[in-house]
Amino acid sequence: MKRHYLLGFLSAVAALALILAPITRGENSPPPAPAATDKPAPPPAAEPAKPETPPAPVAAEAPAAPSAATVTPAPQADESAKEPEAAEPPSKELRRLDTEVAPTAGDVHRKVRKAIKEAVRKHTVSHHTGNERVVFLQDILVEKDETVDQAVSICGSTTVDGEASDQAVSICGNTTVNGTVGAQAVSVLGSTTVNGSVGDQVVAVGGDVVVNGHVGGQIVSVGGNVKLGPDAVVNGEVVVVGGTLQKNPTAELHGNVQQVRLPAINWLFAWARSALFKGRLLSFESGTGWAWLVAGAFLGLYLLCALIFPRGIVKCAETLEQRPGFTILTALLTMLAMPLVITLLAITGIGILVIPFLVTGLFAAKLFGRATMLAWFGRRFTGWLGGGLFSHAVLNVLIGGILVALLYTVPILAFIVSMLIGILGLGTVVYTLILSMRRSAGQQSAKPAPAAAAVAPMAGPPPPVAGVAFAAGGAGESVAGAAVPPVVPLAAPPAVVSAATLPRAGFWIRTGALAIDLILCVLIIKLIPWVHFRCSLVLLVLAAYGAVMWKLRGTTVGGSICHLKVVRLDDRPLDWTVVVVRALSCFLSLFVVGLGFLWVAFDDEKQSWHDKIAGTAVVKVPKSVSLI
Repeated sequence: MKRHYLLGFLSAVAALALILAPITRGENSPPPAPAATDKPAPPPAAEPAKPETPPAPVAAEAPAAPSAATVTPAPQADESAKEPEAAEPPSKELRRLDTEVAPTAGDVHRKVRKAIKEAVRKHTVSHHTGNERVVFLQDILVEKDETVDQAVSICGSTTVDGEASDQAVSICGNTTVNGTVGAQAVSVLGSTTVNGSVGDQVVAVGGDVVVNGHVGGQIVSVGGNVKLGPDAVVNGEVVVVGGTLQKNPTAELHGNVQQVRLPAINWLFAWARSALFKGRLLSFESGTGWAWLVAGAFLGLYLLCALIFPRGIVKCAETLEQRPGFTILTALLTMLAMPLVITLLAITGIGILVIPFLVTGLFAAKLFGRATMLAWFGRRFTGWLGGGLFSHAVLNVLIGGILVALLYTVPILAFIVSMLIGILGLGTVVYTLILSMRRSAGQQSAKPAPAAAAVAPMAGPPPPVAGVAFAAGGAGESVAGAAVPPVVPLAAPPAVVSAATLPRAGFWIRTGALAIDLILCVLIIKLIPWVHFRCSLVLLVLAAYGAVMWKLRGTTVGGSICHLKVVRLDDRPLDWTVVVVRALSCFLSLFVVGLGFLWVAFDDEKQSWHDKIAGTAVVKVPKSVSLI
């Protein structure tokens, strides 16, 4: 911009200097013409003849010379007097052609002013067009009288009728050169047409190249065909990947031809041009029929799942309908937790053997979840038709699949629908499995207690002992008023620490116990002089400390202070496998923004993520029961 302002300022200064030039430099201006009111100068008077003058012939010749000299200026004076009457400008007065006349200041001024106007005009046009044109979601047209350095259109087409000194590029659009391009003409997911001249390369990725002009370099087409018209002149080679070359007999090709045949790549680029880069997954344009076949194959797979597991599909769909909030939360947590779980399994070394089975299970759950989401879509419409045949899972999946396929043809919405179906489907399956596990655990806890535990102490005196009766009164007789031995009360049975009989510990008391254990681990690390304090080291020590204490005592120091104990849901004793799995799962609960620990606050069973993974629970133990 500074350059533009400087040029305009210099132009104004030059014009002002040229205007003032006739005033400041008077020697360059023509002599002023005499005014019309001025009287012409009288001719010089002839001297009277004197007697002593020479003879007549000589005297007659003498005045002839001066008369000629004096008569000649008179007409010039008359002509100069008549010139103002014609009111002609001084610049158009008649001049002699045999003499060289110096240019006046007015002539110089007009020439310089014309040159400055031409420069300013060119400068203004260049400033208006700009050296570079880069636009988004619109087309570019470089007109015939325009010159730009480069023209780039993203999600649009580029047409050059004028001149582009560098390159012309179109992404998700077509490039057409009717004028001149100095370097390259490129189209990505579009076709390139050259009717003018291109100095270097002509490239089309996912489209055709049509040349009916001059190309100074090579032609490259990936996923399209190359067509050389009758006026085509190509100085370089032609490279065709996944397409064919069509050359007119009169076309000139001075380079080699390299052709790589990849039939499937044309289908892929056709789908990318008409569907993917327009924000959708399916399209009705030609060349995209294979995408519909793939979608139909997946729909058939979902129908097969609904045919084999109809009750599972219906149960998952009902879970989404009845508990949408927890289902969405489970879906998000599952997407966040899966990479961390796989990473932890890979770090342990032994868990690498589990990763293939986990990935396979996730893939199967995702397919089942997508079938569930299609059934959920279908139930939105078949519910209006009543029960019976219309409530079958297969019909619901079929109707939902057709509706989703139509949504896949809508730009932008197609990707949103596909992403939501994948995430919510997986979350629905996972949450339905969690609910099923809860129901199974509740049924086991509802079973009657063992008979030995249900025996109550007797209220009355014990029955007479046969040996005592015989000793007191003889064989078969009892002595009246005989002393009855005192009744010794039975000792109360020890309190059984069970997940089914004791209340579960809440979030805040568990947090307090964890804080005590954390402070204890930090103090231990601080007391060791050669160990550098690190947060990662604290977490490792805390996990190891917890695993050992859970196995040996069922609780930690903080748990003992708060009267908490870790038990299994099936009331079996804790073993090393359970405590190690629970300790490693604590990292998962922590890494996902601590949601695994916060889960206790709103979970019905007061379980954290590591409790659910290890099959454990934290219960409140009565103060009468010693945990040491």
